[in-house]
Amino acid sequence: MVQADTKKCIFVVEDSREIQFLIARLLKKAGYEVICANNGREALERLRTCDPTPGLILLDLMMPDMDGYEFRCNQEKDSKIANIPVVIMTADREIESKAMKVGAKAFLKKPFTNVADILATIAAFFPNA
Repeated sequence: MVQADTKKCIFVVEDSREIQFLIARLLKKAGYEVICANNGREALERLRTCDPTPGLILLDLMMPDMDGYEFRCNQEKDSKIANIPVVIMTADREIESKAMKVGAKAFLKKPFTNVADILATIAAFFPNA
């Protein structure tokens, strides 16, 4: 069972180990607890055993095994994890429409160019932290 402080915990779902590592390092340095998964299927399995659940999911859309779209369909059907807000991470040019399509609360454009923007986007989901 994964133990997490909901107020300061972020779940990163990203198939690139390098991006996972960089995001986790950045977020840990900013005081967040970070949990990572390599694809949507792994993320669903881990999220269903987290207690308490993370306060935010950073989700890549294009991943092997189960992509971000299928993950979101499954997340929305599971009452334990359905209400966790999602921030989409993608290099797709149509990021805004893709984020709306999957019901994401915000998005981060890859490649990441501004650390302050990443942290500000995430901090908006943790107002009391």
